Amino acid sequence: MFFPKDIQYREIIMIKRLILALCVVTLACGCKEDFSVWKEANVAWLEANKANLGQDDDIVKSFISPTGLQCEIYHRGYGQTPKTASYVYLTYSGWLIDGTRVEHIQEQWVTVSDLIATCSFWREILPEMPQGSRLKVYVPESLGYGEAGTKSISAFVTPPYSTLIFDIEILDVSQVDPSTI
Repeated sequence: MFFPKDIQYREIIMIKRLILALCVVTLACGCKEDFSVWKEANVAWLEANKANLGQDDDIVKSFISPTGLQCEIYHRGYGQTPKTASYVYLTYSGWLIDGTRVEHIQEQWVTVSDLIATCSFWREILPEMPQGSRLKVYVPESLGYGEAGTKSISAFVTPPYSTLIFDIEILDVSQVDPSTI
């Protein structure tokens, strides 16, 4: 995970701890299926993150899209840009705002259409990612897993209304299935 070097990052850590404490208290009070506090905490965290967006010296560009997606580009590649029918060889990890890792792919070929089917933020961010790009995105719940979250057999892996944080690196892009080459 890439961290801003700026001192203001301490403020984000304090906010994260407060949000996590609120969620623990809510769950401890028997509100296991009421995710309203979690939703409010995630919205507040994403809003607070705007103040530190792009503050790291290693960031080439940062922006906030009209849909609320926050992005920090650490390296902009110069290769081909993925299209909907493309295959991308990538590495990515995804976290919740409390630091819990919920997703990870290490150097694997994936179809762009499969990525878009899981979370709609991929449709928005992939045009910003030519081959060789490395970036971090802060994904509002509306572009992530939304009110459904994701579940394993016994519990939520990603709670409903979760803001997601992804570190992504596009290593290669192919217009043909790499397994046929």
